[in-house]
Amino acid sequence: MVVSPAPLSPSAPTADGKPGGKIEPLLERMETVLRELASLQSMMVNPADPYPMPDELMQQTWQPRVDALTRQFEELARQARDLSQRRLQRFLWEQALTVGFAVDTGYTIINVMGDVEDDALFEEMLAFLTNSAYLVEQRQSLTYSILMSSLSGAYDNEGKLVPNTAVSPRQRRIRQFLEERLQQEPEPVMLESYLDIYYSLSQENPALISDAQFWQQLESLRGQLTPDAYFRYHLQALNPLDPNVDYTSLLRGINTTQMTRQQRRDLLFALSNSISSLFNPEFNGSTPPVQIPEPQRQLLLRYLETNLPAPELQDRFSLYQYGDQLYTIELLRNGQAGAADAFYQKIIGSQSLVEQLAMLLMTPTGNEAVMKRLQQNQPLLQKLEARLQQPGLAPEMYPLLDEGINLLNGSAQYAPEPPDVSVDEYGNTTYTQETFAPDGSPETGTTPDTAPADGQESGY
Repeated sequence: MVVSPAPLSPSAPTADGKPGGKIEPLLERMETVLRELASLQSMMVNPADPYPMPDELMQQTWQPRVDALTRQFEELARQARDLSQRRLQRFLWEQALTVGFAVDTGYTIINVMGDVEDDALFEEMLAFLTNSAYLVEQRQSLTYSILMSSLSGAYDNEGKLVPNTAVSPRQRRIRQFLEERLQQEPEPVMLESYLDIYYSLSQENPALISDAQFWQQLESLRGQLTPDAYFRYHLQALNPLDPNVDYTSLLRGINTTQMTRQQRRDLLFALSNSISSLFNPEFNGSTPPVQIPEPQRQLLLRYLETNLPAPELQDRFSLYQYGDQLYTIELLRNGQAGAADAFYQKIIGSQSLVEQLAMLLMTPTGNEAVMKRLQQNQPLLQKLEARLQQPGLAPEMYPLLDEGINLLNGSAQYAPEPPDVSVDEYGNTTYTQETFAPDGSPETGTTPDTAPADGQESGY
């Protein structure tokens, strides 16, 4: 239970030595604003939904008022911060706990807090993260705000991380807290979040957490982590441009480890992204196009081709994953200069409607030049419009065809939705997939997502 401090008198100085005469009226106004803001945001979602989404009509009606209240709250917080940062932060934390995190108001409050100055308040926030009385999803969402706010590293003019070299008492406390939780945390989602933060801090401040300390923690937790979470750190550590990097052992380890189909697909997606990011102009800057060493290029190309997962209509994000991995394959096969044309030809030449839509719907985020060429291809547009009129398509095909047609008409942008998931008795995420014929019609039967990935290639 949070105990509020005694109200400040109109003329009393605050704990940080600043005049406190006007802060209480500001806090009272903020409380009024927050009550209205929370009430409106509660009206805009279904509180019974564990992942509430705004009701479209309510959002159109009330979002302008929500935006105005948010701006008013932020301005009042700015004024109060000038009077007493510590008093403001204590007030904000109490308000966040009062409002709760079932609606966005609680997170809006936390985002305004900034680095917490009061050690006692910071300990209360740490206690919140370990309090099982609160929903794990809410605690997990706040771990990054609470533990990372004061530890973000600086970046140079080229966007590269400049590691910190100094370590403050607060940072040592965060490291101690993380190391305790990594040994004691019973919730898998919290454990993975703590490890993710631990890894980020080791990259940003090696003086705080050394590289060796992180890898020691990772290996000690391997039995408690999902395989994809464990291997993802190893993928991040490898540089495809290094001719001496050992992808063979890592890929063999992935292929010989039992995991769900979705976990394996997520790992492939992480691998694909790590490769395609090298070709991103924002990553590559003004340097010449990247040249992946030939043995690495051949190995990665063969592995992605062999383990290309089939797109699934009922799993919208899998369509994006499929298209993204195909584009990465073209980058490896044809280089930065030839990938766009090869991908375009692959889209217009595909004989599978599901595959064609997967590539098309991924294209806006993959390559604007390809999208412009597709929008000029009238036969492709006419083909999709004709398919939309045909009977017998799977129900999931109709919105996908609509999106594809809208993209070709230049009237929409595709944003992949998260997949439908469930959780088994052990807390592991599980997926269920149906299968579809190339023309989009459903095939009979369903396959639980517990089988190993197809097409595992020996020799890795």
